[in-house]
Amino acid sequence: MPAVHVGARSGPCWNRYAEEMLRGLPGSYIELMPRHRPSPPLLVGSLAVVVVLTLGGCVSNAPEPAGPAAETPPPTPEPVADRVPVPRIDAACEDLFDIAALQEFVGEGTNPLAQVHETTRAEPDRLAPRQLGSLDCVWTTAAGPAMPYADAGDERRVTVSVLPEGQAASQQYVDVYGTQGGPSPYGDGVLGPACRGVVPGVPHNPVCDLQGWIGGSWVELLIDDVVARPEDTDATLTERFGSVTDHLVAVLEASTSAPDRWQPSAPSRNAGRSCEELAPIGPIASATGVDDLDIHRWQDGPNVGQYFYALEQTRALRCSLAFAGSDAALGAVHVLPSGAWAFDELLGDWSAAGAEPIELADLPSASAVLRCADPLDVCRVDAKVDGDWMQVSISPPPPGLQADAYPGQAEFDAARASIEAVAALVAERMATTV
Repeated sequence: MPAVHVGARSGPCWNRYAEEMLRGLPGSYIELMPRHRPSPPLLVGSLAVVVVLTLGGCVSNAPEPAGPAAETPPPTPEPVADRVPVPRIDAACEDLFDIAALQEFVGEGTNPLAQVHETTRAEPDRLAPRQLGSLDCVWTTAAGPAMPYADAGDERRVTVSVLPEGQAASQQYVDVYGTQGGPSPYGDGVLGPACRGVVPGVPHNPVCDLQGWIGGSWVELLIDDVVARPEDTDATLTERFGSVTDHLVAVLEASTSAPDRWQPSAPSRNAGRSCEELAPIGPIASATGVDDLDIHRWQDGPNVGQYFYALEQTRALRCSLAFAGSDAALGAVHVLPSGAWAFDELLGDWSAAGAEPIELADLPSASAVLRCADPLDVCRVDAKVDGDWMQVSISPPPPGLQADAYPGQAEFDAARASIEAVAALVAERMATTV
């Protein structure tokens, strides 16, 4: 299992969905407990002009007038793709921080901090905030994403999400966790800046975070594995963290945002459907040959923060495919209603990385891909079902299987081998009109 840093993993930032769950855990989760182009004007057929010459009351020997010309058929309009969600705030990732100062604060890693766009481990439910118009940015010192169960090693990681809505839900988060810190210099609706996990004399990397409503947006900032100085305490590290957050807060307070969310061209038939309806456990158990499975909506503590707010607003699903009577999970089913835009956006990167087009149920082959070449990585099928994005993910077996938590290697192997059948079951359910 990933290395555990004593003291650094407590506090409100660990409830948020963010990148800690991408740090070497199966399937990047902890399964425990743009515009419409106007059509050109249509030309309604020209009228034939009949010229009758009348001279001194005599009619010329002009030929009989021709009949009306055939109407010109209107051009066939080209299909127009939906516009895609874009950040609603008028700031870009590179505006949010002084990168040199950020690098100095987090400390050196294997590589300098670099902004990354993580596509290979993208999951439908994790992109729900983007569908609402959030600005999501990640910087890391790692050369690439960590494999499941692997220690992230010497990685510094900065994640920030700015969502220009949800003030009441933002305040709920602050109210739930506000007792764990003192007043914020940025107002009552803000938690932090705060750093925790410094253990003097112990080689240990703490975390720092800032959460709350700032300048008309809900911001969640997490810096993972900061390199503390020998003389640092939580208080002194928090003070230095302020030099990073002051710049961010100034940018957010000076920014404006678009009031309206992106809207799909048609509502999704799968918005609001349950895990049990879309991923019935009986047929899944039959398809995999794995008995004693359970399917349920993934939960995490009080379920507050941007991720859970976005799940509610978009009606996205994350369904844990778990072993019955255990907190351990085999994988998950993820659905983002109206999320076909994200599937299309990511498909090129998946294909470049070796994704294999497959057929699921009656879906066109180009609408589903299999990513399961590495036995040590998560096995995934991604599919575009009508306007929705669905993913089935099956984890690799964890090293040193614990008999009291995991049945064994055979169950993981069987589920991975049958992932296309499981995905077809879910896709068929999604394609069924309700």
